[in-house]
Amino acid sequence: MSDPNTLGGVVRRRRLESGYSLGQLASKVGKTAAEVRAWERDNELPEYGILERLAETLELDLDDIRSRLESAEDTAEPEPEAEADGEVETGATEGAPVDADGPVAAAEEPDDGG
Repeated sequence: MSDPNTLGGVVRRRRLESGYSLGQLASKVGKTAAEVRAWERDNELPEYGILERLAETLELDLDDIRSRLESAEDTAEPEPEAEADGEVETGATEGAPVDADGPVAAAEEPDDGG
C-alpha cells in the first residue's frame, strides 16, 4: 500500500471516497486500470497531460497534484549510467585493444624478407 501523503496515496483515497472502481477512474481519465493501479502504488507517475482530468474527476487541487508529482520526480532514483571503461566500440574485434578513438590497429610485423 502506498503512503497516504504521496500522489498515489491521494489518488487512491479520493478514488475510493468518490466510489470509483479502478476501471471507472481509468475510463474517465483516458487510461487503463493497470496504469491507475500503478499510480496508486507509486510504481509509476501519471503524465502531466492527464493531471487536469485527474484533478477534475477526483475533485483535487491541480496545484497540489502538480506539487506532489514534482516531489515524487525529485526523489526518484536516477537511472544508473553505463560505465565508459570496458565498453567495446562497435566494429571492434573481441579482445582487440580499444582506445578513446575506437579500435586500435595491431602493429604490423616487420617484413624480414622470408
